[in-house]
Amino acid sequence: MTADGLPVRTEMRAQVELTMRFMDEHGDDPHDWPQAVVFRYAAEVAALRERWLRGEVR
Repeated sequence: MTADGLPVRTEMRAQVELTMRFMDEHGDDPHDWPQAVVFRYAAEVAALRERWLRGEVR
């Protein structure tokens, strides 16, 4: 697998939807999110990428 195929470089519809949900709930600028929200978002992205690697999401 090349670096282009890694989930960190692959746009996932599920991650776009997750990001949009967080932006709707916490504001459009992630730099303005409280630290707890940033940590929760990062954890959800990591879990989503793990699920992507197992082939559970696209």
